Amino acid sequence: PFTSQIYPELPGALIVVVVLRIILRRTVSPWVLAMGSLATSALFWLHVRYFPISFALLAGLAYAATSDSTARTADPPKRGLRERARIVAPDVQRHFVAARKRWRTTTVPVLVPYAIVLVSFVLAFQHWYGSPDPRTPYYAYSSTTLGGGGLRAVYDYGLHDLFNPLVGWIPFAPVHWLGLAALGCVVVWFGWPAAAVIAVAAAYELILASSAPVGGWGLPARYLLIVIPLI
Repeated sequence: PFTSQIYPELPGALIVVVVLRIILRRTVSPWVLAMGSLATSALFWLHVRYFPISFALLAGLAYAATSDSTARTADPPKRGLRERARIVAPDVQRHFVAARKRWRTTTVPVLVPYAIVLVSFVLAFQHWYGSPDPRTPYYAYSSTTLGGGGLRAVYDYGLHDLFNPLVGWIPFAPVHWLGLAALGCVVVWFGWPAAAVIAVAAAYELILASSAPVGGWGLPARYLLIVIPLI
């Protein structure tokens, strides 16, 4: 029943994989960073609901671009969570300093392509719909908006995405229970960057669920496909 429909989740998930590979390699090549920035900005052209993921990947790309390329091995999990939390602020500050010092080879390749695509998106929506608001095309046939569904909608929609026997994630891939159960171990091992990545996936689902969208026909776990590479 899906052959006549086009879904942005699969190409979106592939874009997420491409950008994650650039982030994990912590490349310092301006050309690669620029390509990663363009790929990240392509997400909200696929669908406006991908804006949160796009912004998060841009932050990850900037973080990787300003990292010390010689320090690529992760620390062993001997630090407690409290000690790891204390090093977040100094770590972020070091990245801001690196972004100022290496602005030609890191800041410009990461931010300028993204800004150009974002401006083109705003101008296109202003021309097409009379407003740069990305929600404008949906006002004609949808009465829901972000946060309009209430807490009950978040609860119901979350269970629907995960456990619905027809379109839920887990019924079609029960082995992923193991991956979900291991997320706590990932946070302990890799610290706050892992927690931030998982938080992006969780926040995307919560934001989406808060508007109580109508699922309709769709692939199993359709809206979750794009965040699966993150977790």
